[in-house]
Amino acid sequence: MRVRETVWRGDRGKGTIFYRLDGDGKRVSPNLYVGYRAEGKEQVRSTLTADLAEAKEVLDEYLFNRKAAKRDLDVLRTPKAERVTVANLLDANLRRRQEKKLESNDVECRTETLRKLLGRIRAVDYRPEHTDKYKALRREGAGTARHQKVGETAICRELEILNAAFQYAVKRQVLRYAPFIEKPKEDNVREKQIPLERFPAILAALPCSDTRDFCEWLLLTATRPKGARALRWEWFHRETWTLSVPSEKGGNARKFSISGTLRRVIERRLAVRRLDCPFIFHHDGKALDERQVRRQFSGALEACGLPSGRAGFTLYDTKKTAAGLLIDSGLSQREAMHFSGHATENMFDRYVIKSPARHGRNVLKRDKYLAKRLADKPAVDADRVVVFPKVSGE
Repeated sequence: MRVRETVWRGDRGKGTIFYRLDGDGKRVSPNLYVGYRAEGKEQVRSTLTADLAEAKEVLDEYLFNRKAAKRDLDVLRTPKAERVTVANLLDANLRRRQEKKLESNDVECRTETLRKLLGRIRAVDYRPEHTDKYKALRREGAGTARHQKVGETAICRELEILNAAFQYAVKRQVLRYAPFIEKPKEDNVREKQIPLERFPAILAALPCSDTRDFCEWLLLTATRPKGARALRWEWFHRETWTLSVPSEKGGNARKFSISGTLRRVIERRLAVRRLDCPFIFHHDGKALDERQVRRQFSGALEACGLPSGRAGFTLYDTKKTAAGLLIDSGLSQREAMHFSGHATENMFDRYVIKSPARHGRNVLKRDKYLAKRLADKPAVDADRVVVFPKVSGE
């Protein structure tokens, strides 16, 4: 431990100001250092000045920060925390995804964009102003190869990755808490749902059995196409006929009981399983090509007389049909979210389209329940109960 030449010592808990000395008793630096206790140990910081008055002001700032951190009003500034940059947090979050086999080229590209524009900022210094500046830069095309303007949806996805990186740092106790990251408002909710009654014809019109199994799985589970294409045989347990799917956002794995229609799909996939391919849904031993699947699905829609593309239906609209199927089947919203993988009810609610047909079915369910309750009412109370009183003059 290096020797110190104390210049000023405050009262208990106020810290000290000193010069650092080497083994020969010479000053290591002309600058003064401050020492104070935080998180159960002494924090030593350089003041970058030799003036005692200025050093006291620096010490007061650190002591004020310590008090604010205890009340969760600020991030505790320690030498270790101040060395961590946003780039370090993004790299750690990307490694976490790779270890959990959640790697994605899309996430890697978005992480690289975040690293370019925000990577040099120290994590403890990150403020909402940095988010606002980032959104403005992205809207102007910064971070892209040809400086093309970026939409609000892309900015939302990038800020979600940034927020996940900060949350992961908090879990690892690298930071005390994550900053507030406000995402722009999205207006990309598609109020389109493929008619459930037309789905058997759509599946029959698909030219490839592999694509047919894949689309049927999407309808039965309400999972995203990207998540379904990534399903691996190592997650399937043949002894119990269950499928443990790791969360795409790093949470607990979701376990599916492979029974009923799901079992028939998996049995067909087992019949064409390739030992040299880890994916459940594949074509000739290779992972399903996203563009090829979309092209075949669009062709099946047109063969059934349904519009396709942006103006019509897309493969992703299968998720909305599947979400509505789960709810109409009598499952609660929380039970349906176990299939779809949504973490919040607000996000799942975006996929359950409030159609007049669904509302009509809900009205019939309500009327059926109301009739049953009135029929079960004891006769002695019948003369004292008025369910729908008439208005005078009718």
